[in-house]
Amino acid sequence: MKIVVPAARSTYAEFLEAGCTIYEYQRTMMHAKIAMIDGCWATIGSCNFDHWSLDVNHEANVTVSDADFVRGMEQIFTHDLEHSERIDLDAWRERPLTDKWKEWAAGMLKSKL
Repeated sequence: MKIVVPAARSTYAEFLEAGCTIYEYQRTMMHAKIAMIDGCWATIGSCNFDHWSLDVNHEANVTVSDADFVRGMEQIFTHDLEHSERIDLDAWRERPLTDKWKEWAAGMLKSKL
């Protein structure tokens, strides 16, 4: 799985330059994806919106429309941020050339899957 992290990081610059905020969880790799909207709707699961997750792995998410559930999810997310490192755009641009090369190569491989 050494390719997973560089593959994910291969798109960081694009998102950071667009104004997105990126945090990397430091304790372990977190595979779940969550989204919360307006304090009343949430989705959680392992599904990416790509052919691999949908067509090959048959991954799925659960969607919940319940303010109490979403409030709990927000608390968990806030706790997770306490164990995460924010990626700074200026520092990202100054990372080692070897990291940039690994991310580029992993990104090229990712696009072939």
